[in-house]
Amino acid sequence: MIEFDNVTKIYKGNIKAVDQVSLTVPQGSVAVFLGPSGCGKTTLLRMVNRLVPITDGNITVNGMDTKSLNEIELRRKIGYVIQSNGLFPNMTIEQNVTIVPNLLGWDRVKQRDRFNYLMDLVGMEPDQFRNRYPHELSGGQQQRVGIARAMAADPPVMLMDEPFGALDPIIRTHIQKEFLQIQQEVQKTILFVSHDIDEAIKMGDRIAIFKDGSLMQYDAPTELLAQPKNQFVQDFVGTDRSIKSLSLYTVADLLEYKKPKPVKKSSFNLKVDLDTSLREAMAMLFNETEQELLVVDKNNQPICEVTITDVQQYLQENTQTA
Repeated sequence: MIEFDNVTKIYKGNIKAVDQVSLTVPQGSVAVFLGPSGCGKTTLLRMVNRLVPITDGNITVNGMDTKSLNEIELRRKIGYVIQSNGLFPNMTIEQNVTIVPNLLGWDRVKQRDRFNYLMDLVGMEPDQFRNRYPHELSGGQQQRVGIARAMAADPPVMLMDEPFGALDPIIRTHIQKEFLQIQQEVQKTILFVSHDIDEAIKMGDRIAIFKDGSLMQYDAPTELLAQPKNQFVQDFVGTDRSIKSLSLYTVADLLEYKKPKPVKKSSFNLKVDLDTSLREAMAMLFNETEQELLVVDKNNQPICEVTITDVQQYLQENTQTA
């Protein structure tokens, strides 16, 4: 768990980058810091591992005041992932991933076992990448290695500063999905900085929106979209709040709410599985000439049909916004 208690950062000239921010991030959850450039979200993130010193207030990680801990020891206990991935170009991938375990004195067998486990976790064959260098990897592969390195010493907390921002949209969407699957297994407490409301809705258990260093709202995505607390938050999340809220629900949720239609057609151009978001399903129906989607199970066997009317009714009755 991470707790921020009236945390403030003042730079020279009495410039408040962070202004009395208080919030709690429950253990094992993902909190996304969101807002325009210069709103203080990255500064607040970097105050957790003391890359930016605190002017006033307190930050505690699992009950321990970060100011009471040695900076180096603190940083070794907190995973850190940045947009450019920060891999050392003169080190192999294995050396990059195991740099913190090596500093902590882990023996070679333990380091190698950890490397193998983490590379499998991020979907990269350990022996294929062990002796390669960062410049030999694609951007998406480098970002996966950066995530593996951040988890190497099994830290309870991870800080992620726009980790997928430099990736193209297709790879970014794919890695976001992979990361959420990884999080289901590892259950880290994660602070995730973003400027993208769609990414925040997808990644966050809770979202904190900032303006000029002040916390505007801190809520679950459903509450944020349904009940913006002020005009700034309402403008930031956009007028299409109802459509955005469909990202929070899946085809499986729709089928629980509405009795599925039996399959009538013999062939379909559009297929979705139960984990497909309703926003993606809606987009497919709007962008294609087909009027129905075929829902399939994990074995690609048909379950039922879904129409745009089904999704629209779900939107109207289950995602009402103020």
